[in-house]
Amino acid sequence: MSIFMLNRTGIRNFCSSLGSLFPKVLCNGILAWSYYELLLITKEFDSNHLARAIDFIGLVLVSLCIWTYFLIIRVGAGSPLDFPELLIPYEASENPLVNADDTDDELPNRRNNMANLDPPVEYVDMKTSRPGSYRFCNKCHAWKPDRTHHCSQSGKCILKMDHYCPWFSSCVGYRNHKFFVQELMYISVYAWFVFWVCFAVLYKVFSSENIEAEHLTIGLLVLTIVALVFGICVTVFWGFSVYLVLINQTTIEFQDKRTGYTDGEFRYEFDSQGKKKSVGNIWDLGKRRNWEQVMGKYLYQWLLPVSITSTSIRDTHKNGLNFEVNEDVYAKWQSNVAMQEQLNQQLMDYRDRRISAREA
Repeated sequence: MSIFMLNRTGIRNFCSSLGSLFPKVLCNGILAWSYYELLLITKEFDSNHLARAIDFIGLVLVSLCIWTYFLIIRVGAGSPLDFPELLIPYEASENPLVNADDTDDELPNRRNNMANLDPPVEYVDMKTSRPGSYRFCNKCHAWKPDRTHHCSQSGKCILKMDHYCPWFSSCVGYRNHKFFVQELMYISVYAWFVFWVCFAVLYKVFSSENIEAEHLTIGLLVLTIVALVFGICVTVFWGFSVYLVLINQTTIEFQDKRTGYTDGEFRYEFDSQGKKKSVGNIWDLGKRRNWEQVMGKYLYQWLLPVSITSTSIRDTHKNGLNFEVNEDVYAKWQSNVAMQEQLNQQLMDYRDRRISAREA
């Protein structure tokens, strides 16, 4: 029986590895094929200087695409598990105050006999539904910082998780978010570059009175269509990703806002007419600071795939554990929480008075 289970596990792991390998081979295969076709096209150019210039630009762009693709996978999204200080011993994770069926619990900030029940001093949790509590993942047995989500595909919590991307077979999160945005930019520029080269060749072929069959190849036509499709789709996706960076939201946070999911937080206030309105995004620091938080402060960091994140728990606001907040929005949140607690207390007092009146 154990041998049978071992074989099943081995087969499952092999299929999983094969499945994760397929998109990597496919994506990089398309990039390599496109550059090969580009070389065949420029080979027929009358001007060697123009052909070499196009080949060089294409080589730089396709190299950036492939290199950044593997950077996204190698660097990874980042996880609380990367920080030993955030790990909680097994006996602490079995605290009876934690619901074992939940993956997003909060533990009261109280001292007891369990070691490391309180998180390290470098850990700050701004968004909790109860004062004096911290988010905790009982699957990873680790503290769960702000904007962190447990990914079922990766099987672990991801820092500032944006989404799981099947094209990379990897999560996009705090550490590789910058590379992901740049990868979309590189692919967009490369796709449009290839398309316009192909379009110029096709225009020249069809505008000529004598169309030569050797200039109108299947590879040229297919490359034109593929470059156009990728150019449109990836550019739209890149634009959306840039938009999310500028408003300092992840894809998950954007979807939560659209669906009205609040995660137990008080995100609304009421105007003088009693109408509900959004308090605002606590992470929104303004477009420039939002951009610099993800992409860096300097132009070369925006254009080149260089890392700006840190793996040290003491490197505040650069390790994915803590984030700067909008103080005005945070003050509104605190006010809303105080009013909600006051309302809850009034309701409890009213209930107690009703009970006392009935007993009397």
